[in-house]
Parts: sequence; C-alpha cells; structure tokens
Amino acid sequence: MRFAWHFALAWALAAMGAGIWLGYYAWQVASQPYAMLAVVLLLSAPMLAAAVILARPDPPAETGDSCAGAFVVSIQRVDSSLRVVRFCRAHLGVAGSFVFVLWFCQLGGYYRLMEFLVFYSLACAAAAAAFLPWLASCERRLYDERSDFWQRLGEIEAGL
Repeated sequence: MRFAWHFALAWALAAMGAGIWLGYYAWQVASQPYAMLAVVLLLSAPMLAAAVILARPDPPAETGDSCAGAFVVSIQRVDSSLRVVRFCRAHLGVAGSFVFVLWFCQLGGYYRLMEFLVFYSLACAAAAAAFLPWLASCERRLYDERSDFWQRLGEIEAGL
C-alpha cells in the first residue's frame, strides 16, 4: 500500500514538472497546443497530489506509543493535510487571478493570443468548479477529525 502511495505522489510531482517544462517549451517555440497541455497539467497536478496525500495510509502503530501519543500524531497529520488543502485553494486562486491579468493585457493590446486566453479562462473556471467544492468538503472533514482527536485527547488527559 505504501508503495502505491509513493508511486502516486511521484506521478503527481512528475505531472507538475512536465507542466512546467511544457510551459517553458511552449513559450520557446510559440506553440499554443503545448501551452494548453501545460495549463491542464499545472491545474490538475496539485489536485492529484492533494488527493494522494489526503488518502495516505495511517502509519503503523509503534509498540511503545501511548494512546495519547497516537492522537497527537493524528492531529499533526490532519494539520499537514489542512496545509495541503489550503495550498491547493491558493494555487487555484493564483491561476484565477492570472486570468484577469491576461485579459487586461489582451484588452490593452500587450497580448494577442485570444484562443489561448479563452481556453485558459475556461480551464481555470472548470478547475475551480470541480476542485473548490471537493476541497471544501475535505477541509470540513479534516476540521471535524481534528476536533474529534482533540476531544478524545482531552478525555485521555483528564483520565490521567
């Protein structure tokens, strides 16, 4: 199971690297199809990585680990997952704000690639429509898990 998780995470990172490389290559050769593929990779790769990280397996319980220690580790894992969710939301926000910059440049005459701009605008809108509700539900679930772990940890500490 851990091998599959590491493989999926490496695949997501490779997709992000390929998107960056394709974006640079598209800029060098002035290719809109490569730029469009780069946009798709750059918008979807962080979400793939987030899905892998949110589905990661629980670490094996150590024999000397107390019950309270297991809850502390679980809280730390939830907090790191929340950071990933916030990063993905910020990633979509930056991509969306870049849409406005590109439209400003297009309307001001600094940029003349209407076909790419329309595709990029639609891709960002589709990514936001698909991923933001999913990220919100993941965030709610993680906050619920964290509050449950804190409550159970408080019960254990009160019993000591």
